[in-house]
Amino acid sequence: MFTPTPASVPPSNVVLRLGNTSSLPVNITPLNPVSFLLRAALIYPDKLALTAPDGPQPVAYTFSVWAQRVQNLAYALKRVHGIKPGDRVAVIAPNCPMIADAHFGVLAARAVITPINTRLTIAEVDYILEHSGAKLVLVDYECVKFIQGKKIPYVVCNDTGRAGDPYEDYLAQGRKLSREEGWGGLDMEPDENANASLCYTSGTTGRPKGVISTFRGSYLAAVANAYEARITRDSSYLWILPMFHACGWTYPWANVFAFATQVTIRAVLNPVIWRHFTESRVTHYCGAPTVQIGIVNAPEARRLEHQVHAIIAGSAPTAHLIGELEKKNIRVTHVYGLT
Repeated sequence: MFTPTPASVPPSNVVLRLGNTSSLPVNITPLNPVSFLLRAALIYPDKLALTAPDGPQPVAYTFSVWAQRVQNLAYALKRVHGIKPGDRVAVIAPNCPMIADAHFGVLAARAVITPINTRLTIAEVDYILEHSGAKLVLVDYECVKFIQGKKIPYVVCNDTGRAGDPYEDYLAQGRKLSREEGWGGLDMEPDENANASLCYTSGTTGRPKGVISTFRGSYLAAVANAYEARITRDSSYLWILPMFHACGWTYPWANVFAFATQVTIRAVLNPVIWRHFTESRVTHYCGAPTVQIGIVNAPEARRLEHQVHAIIAGSAPTAHLIGELEKKNIRVTHVYGLT
């Protein structure tokens, strides 16, 4: 049975509120996606928030534990690497707890998350790191080739969730350096129009192009997507869509806003996907039409006993594909995104 590291366990007197911003009137609260996680940890502290059952070593975190890990990451960014407001923190990883952490921890440090497509070439990643001005890279063990020989600082995650993993030790260092100041020691971003994410295009002509989203834009898009996808506290979301694609279409934040459970898988493998459909009884996932085609044509495909919601974007699904998904009891919501 998995037990979180000691640094991941919040104190009994934890206060789930970001530090006050003295420059703002008391009746003004800037929109910030980090508030979703603090709210979830306050209302449903013991609810399963994030799990990686198929990782190198399975892990599972409640909202209260996950919030503490995010806080640890924010302090580590600020006090180990000196990350300042507006600095870019790159993340190179498949779907795993670390990249989910980063969607909250980087913002809690008032920095800008820059997720990078793991399918790009080394030259393309080099360009993004230089163009973005990234100050630090959080990198999965499978992606170390992208940062070998680089001068930029980096932290490797072995995706174990156990002590001895460089990323886990980094979080523990953040907890120690926090001096138990808690969330109150992390200043809230006072400007909701400040940059929150910097995502880059792929598969286009020329070099990757960067697109900025603000704290406000990320917050509102996440709320809208949770509503449109009908995600609730009873939902279980399977991470098929890479989180490095436009910040996972904002679903790292949208799921937390709705108190849903998130299940990460490191690769798009149809047998694994169908096992989670049938055994884990996941209720939601996102994916482009090409991914949906693989799902409906997999040997494991059959009509599900419970309805699963599929959110499709990236290109237009055909009427035939929608029909095949519906035959499997997969309800389709086709959305449009500027990704």
